Amino acid sequence: MPKKIRICKDNNWHMKSGENFIWKNDTNKTCNITKDNEHSDKWPFNSPSYTVPAGQEGPGQAKNPLPDDTYWYDVDCCGKETMPKNVLVP
Repeated sequence: MPKKIRICKDNNWHMKSGENFIWKNDTNKTCNITKDNEHSDKWPFNSPSYTVPAGQEGPGQAKNPLPDDTYWYDVDCCGKETMPKNVLVP
């Protein structure tokens, strides 16, 4: 079963090249996940962005191949916890 990534709470999490995971939105707002151009122009996910409705989950997948690095992304629905977030490979 793919791991669940809490959109607002999880930061500095790990994934592997090609890994499937689940975005978990436990807020009462729709969340948009996009590239953080301020920190990096690299994007580690297969989809160019993600939208996850309030209180729902949605699929995610890492690119394959994906070089080892820290990848930054923004989330627009989390208040003080909004952005930027990062994921570490591996």
